[in-house]
Amino acid sequence: MSASTILNLFACGVFRDDELVETYEDLCERIVLHNDVIEPEDEKIFEQFIQRVSDIKKTETLDLKMQPSTSKNSDLDCVKLVTVLIENTISTTKNLSSRKEFKMDFVIGGLAAVGSGFFTNPLELVKTRMQIQGELAARGQYSVQYKNFFNAGLVIAKHDGILALQAGLVPAQWFQFILNGIRLGLFQKLTDRGFTKNKNGEIVLHKTILLGGVCGVLGAVVGSPLYLIKTHLQTQAAQKISFGHQHNHDGTLSAFRKIYTEQGIKGLFRGTCSAIPRNFVGSTSQLTSFDYCKRWLNQYPLYRSSPLLTTFSASFIGGFVATVFITPFDLVSTRLYNQGVDKNGKGLLYKNYADCVLKICKSEGVYGLYKGFWAGYLRLGPHTVLSLVFWDQLKNVHKSYQFRAHPKTHINFV
Repeated sequence: MSASTILNLFACGVFRDDELVETYEDLCERIVLHNDVIEPEDEKIFEQFIQRVSDIKKTETLDLKMQPSTSKNSDLDCVKLVTVLIENTISTTKNLSSRKEFKMDFVIGGLAAVGSGFFTNPLELVKTRMQIQGELAARGQYSVQYKNFFNAGLVIAKHDGILALQAGLVPAQWFQFILNGIRLGLFQKLTDRGFTKNKNGEIVLHKTILLGGVCGVLGAVVGSPLYLIKTHLQTQAAQKISFGHQHNHDGTLSAFRKIYTEQGIKGLFRGTCSAIPRNFVGSTSQLTSFDYCKRWLNQYPLYRSSPLLTTFSASFIGGFVATVFITPFDLVSTRLYNQGVDKNGKGLLYKNYADCVLKICKSEGVYGLYKGFWAGYLRLGPHTVLSLVFWDQLKNVHKSYQFRAHPKTHINFV
């Protein structure tokens, strides 16, 4: 039954007192887990319903403090109403379980990205190859092996074998787990604690941008050695279609041993400076656009009644926005991670981040910073969609489990 139906039945006196508590839990589940909406005309009945449940359970009267609605769409008032309801009924055990919840947020964020990464790793490989193609060479001065995204996939499969499309999968998956476990998990936890809202409970753009960026940077720095190995393995190609420095690693563990032996810990974190702006911009644009698009779409009945469609649409828009902002930073990052080094560990092509940007602009033009843009979107779009859809669905599964296991003490309202 919908929330509206439950309230109408209550108004008609259908429920006995011994049924109301169970019905109350069902109503909370409809609102919290299924994004059900209480219509403005039902608000008074809702208040009476909660008051009656409160009396039955012999608890203190709930102070709902509901302000009169000033518009037909009083979703915000309903959300505040439900927030007060839940805050007054949950147990203080929520604080005791916060550490466990953070771990689950980390795991959920990581698993969402791993699930997505398995499908999008071939797209990541193609994007990486296209970014390396023609490194520091003007257009027309190098042999174009990868004409476009689809042609690149066919060329790689022909010369390197079809399994090469999954090159670098192991370090890529571990990197995604660490990056997004921290990025999505920490972002979710801090969002739940109100770090992106003002005193009135409204989302603040600059706070959302800053939080998304910082969470992304932390994840990228921790997982940087894995991204380094992933880049090396994905740029390795048959001589005829190879571009950039060829590191010739035999595998993930072999690459770790080789780099650590020759360059030490510092060598494993080489290129991390480029990961900071890349992931700050990427995470900011992706999470912010996703969050705002989702809230905007929820204004319409079609999306409000279909959470999966809402998540899918918001993710696809977020992926495009992120690609526009992240492509130059992503290309510079790929170049710095992949360049060879001398015996002292210094880059053979680029001295630092600024030197890399200047050399690319000078040799390849400003256009060179957007090399592989569509390949990037065709990779980032699906990756964003799958990651955020998996993220939302895993959160709903976990939330549903919590509610069913402990309906009175483990409601997690977002």
